Amino acid sequence: MTSTIVFACKSNSCRSQMAEGWAKNWMKNERSQLEARRRTDIITTEGDSKEEVQRDRRLQSFLDGLVVASVALDETSVSPLDVNDRLSSSPTSSLTSFFTRNNSVDTINSTSCVTCDGETCSSPLRRKKVKVKAIKAMAIDGVDISDATPKTIHDVLSSSSGGGGEEQLSLSRCSKSRSFSLLEMLRGVSLQMSLAYAGVVEVEDTPESEDVGTANTLDEQRSVDSLVVLCACADSLKQKLSDMSKETLNWNIDAPTAFAKDSGEGDMAYLRVSRQIRVKVETFMNHLKESVMNGNLDCCNNNESKSCNTELREQVVKRIV
Repeated sequence: MTSTIVFACKSNSCRSQMAEGWAKNWMKNERSQLEARRRTDIITTEGDSKEEVQRDRRLQSFLDGLVVASVALDETSVSPLDVNDRLSSSPTSSLTSFFTRNNSVDTINSTSCVTCDGETCSSPLRRKKVKVKAIKAMAIDGVDISDATPKTIHDVLSSSSGGGGEEQLSLSRCSKSRSFSLLEMLRGVSLQMSLAYAGVVEVEDTPESEDVGTANTLDEQRSVDSLVVLCACADSLKQKLSDMSKETLNWNIDAPTAFAKDSGEGDMAYLRVSRQIRVKVETFMNHLKESVMNGNLDCCNNNESKSCNTELREQVVKRIV
């Protein structure tokens, strides 16, 4: 079973990074609790009931298949305008973990980059950083995002061609063919997101009719289960990324930088926003876990299922948004 969750805001330098950090922290805590329960059971009992064993296995499978990442809606906000600066997408970079199994909240810094043509260059990393005040606010509650790096769809595209192995991109855990469709989709998404931010609206040909089979195929190609947009932005800016997602949730979280200046909160605005995001993220993740534990989600073992969290759409929107 898999579920791919992507958090997004304009620059991926504050709110969406906080959301990714809290989601990975939630996953870390769930793993710790699962391991602690297993150690306790070994010491105190001869064996667990079948129900308990099954629940633990489902939880382990759920955590192993859970994919969490964050991206910038505005690609131009991620890198400086200096044409000599390069974006890093090295296989050793933290960017490689964009769509990998998030077994650790730790990330690795990069010191090299890969060009658009896939050639390695020696240019140092020149990428805008996560806001220091956001890092400090998260640190107050014990979550370290100091190694986090703003990411774009380009990073996903370059990481997907970086080779095989556990550390490489694996959006499709149910079908290998989905990855090829995703590459073409990402190219279009990346271009259209840039055009949208520049104010250029593309008019696409719309088919007169669409049968059920075509609709199902398109849904299968949408490799992101949940796109969570944390900022208020134009629909055109998020549309293409939303099109590759099975659902889009709009949380419209306050911009801490603006509130720090305008409302008199100062730096406490970052802490307030961080904790607001934490509540939403943990509520969302707990609902997803609850549905898995109740046996409602089982996409990779059921070819008729479209998404690991499709069944959560209505209840999550009602309880969280």
